[in-house]
Amino acid sequence: MPQPAPTSFHDSPPMTTDGWSYCVPQPTSLGSRSDRGSNDSCSPPLSLGASPSSPPTSQNSHSDETTPRVDRSRIEKRRLNTLAARRSRQRRVDRMKDLEDELAAMRRERDELKLKVSRLEGETEALKGLLSRKG
Repeated sequence: MPQPAPTSFHDSPPMTTDGWSYCVPQPTSLGSRSDRGSNDSCSPPLSLGASPSSPPTSQNSHSDETTPRVDRSRIEKRRLNTLAARRSRQRRVDRMKDLEDELAAMRRERDELKLKVSRLEGETEALKGLLSRKG
């Protein structure tokens, strides 16, 4: 015979330390579809302050040998990735410095060429003045 639904908090099934209550479903008649999914006495209790913790998972069944190896592998991959990212950032900084140095050199060359152009234009004007006096 099915258990009656609890009428108060004190009537609910006993709790385990992980926050879940475990129960064995009571047998019902095979043709009764209305009873399926309505076994409220097996559902975890709800609390206002916190959500219930998850039930035990199959991840806990890994052997002690595989988990540390996987963890070490992940840690090593993370370490290598961190080093690669650091090298990449350093290459970018070095490239920016090289470009800034090249830009500064180009600006100096431009300024020198502007001075040379000004000097040559002045010399050209002076020579034109000499030609006009003699001619």
